[in-house]
This record gives sequence, structure tokens and C-alpha cells, in this order.
Amino acid sequence: MKDEGRSCGECDLCCTVLRVDALGKLGGRRCTHQGEAGPGCGIYATRPGICRAYRCLWLQGGLRPGDRPDRLGAVIDLSPREGPAYLGIRQLREGTFDSSPRLREIADSFRETIPVRITRAEDAENASRPYRVLLPGG
Repeated sequence: MKDEGRSCGECDLCCTVLRVDALGKLGGRRCTHQGEAGPGCGIYATRPGICRAYRCLWLQGGLRPGDRPDRLGAVIDLSPREGPAYLGIRQLREGTFDSSPRLREIADSFRETIPVRITRAEDAENASRPYRVLLPGG
């Protein structure tokens, strides 16, 4: 799939997931600028560069139109450029992946080519955080 002119709209789940040093915001914590003037970012026009540059897999057009992160309860993206590639699924809440047939379907479609790593957004700053990795064949 490709970018289909998608925009975040009311989705601001990445604002919880991302670490934003310019704002002193830790990963996995709600940004203080979320929801200041309704859904979305209260400083959207002047947001930091990391916020401007970030594009989740849905926003890039890599998932179905209905797979917006706030609807799935998870942000999905490809791993950072350093290290081995993997698909990251960051659940907003524990158990979201297990209770979502669509998230499991997405994981299954990627895991034959790259590992799928499932974490909780709230564990982002925990260096020894638990996570699950799904590999091809089980």
C-alpha cells in the first residue's frame, strides 16, 4: 500500500508512544499538549521536529484505511534503521493485541518476512521491559 493522502485526524496515539526530548516528554507517557484544544496536538503548528517527521505505518499507507492506531489501540511501525528489522506493535493497554483479531492478522502477515515485536506503550522507558516476539512458524 502507499500513502493515500491520509492524515492523523483525531488520532494522537503516537503522542503517547513517542519520546520527545524537546518537550521533556518520556515515551509511553501522555503528552501535556494532547487535547488542549480538542483531539490532537495543542501545539501542532509549532511541534518539535521528531513529531513532524514521525509517520506510523498506517499514515504511510502500509495498513488498511480502517487500521488507524486509535481504532486498533496500538501504534504500528517498522523498526528504527539501526539493528535488525522488525515490525513494532505498541499496545496502549496490556491485552489489546490478544483481544484484537485485526492486530493478530497484521502480525501474521508480517511475521513470515520479519519478526514482530509486541510491547506496551507504558513500558517505553523501562530498559528491562517485557515484550513478545513473533517469528515465522510460531
